[in-house]
Amino acid sequence: MHRAHSRRGGRAGRGQPRQIVGVAPRPELALTSTRGQATAEFALVATVLVVLFLSVIEFGHMVAMHAAAVTASREAARYGSTVGEDGSGTPHYVDCAGIREAARTVTRGIITLQDDQIRISYDDGFGNEKSEPCAPFGSGPSASEIARFDRIAVQVTLTYRAIALPVHALVGPIDVVSVNRRTIVKSP
Repeated sequence: MHRAHSRRGGRAGRGQPRQIVGVAPRPELALTSTRGQATAEFALVATVLVVLFLSVIEFGHMVAMHAAAVTASREAARYGSTVGEDGSGTPHYVDCAGIREAARTVTRGIITLQDDQIRISYDDGFGNEKSEPCAPFGSGPSASEIARFDRIAVQVTLTYRAIALPVHALVGPIDVVSVNRRTIVKSP
């Protein structure tokens, strides 16, 4: 048996939508509504993806800055606390230039440290300042001012600034500070 007509609304051939009796088709709305919907969905998803991408980049940048500050202060304090002398006979613990160079060597591929970003000071092991800090914050100690179990403290301060412009507008500069203290190994 072959049906030529559907019950509700005329012929229903292949590729033709069925019409409901009493409702007139509006072909002008058929294409525009899906195009607008796709554009709106793309705009929403693209915005979320861009924000997510920039957040990952900025988080990685901040972690790298923190790791550089920690590594620089640790290596500089390690150099300053070891037994030995530089080439001119100055002990490592008062060799301010050598201590700064130890900090710069480990961060060379990431950042360039300036003298005012590296503060080298000395205490008696209880937190009391023992002598003048190294330049540019002071004149630096002499070997006779440092006792056997005094400590060297190296503070590295970096300023984090966001790379991405939208994040830079929201987050101002942030100081990343790392302090490392080591007991000075000095011959009796």
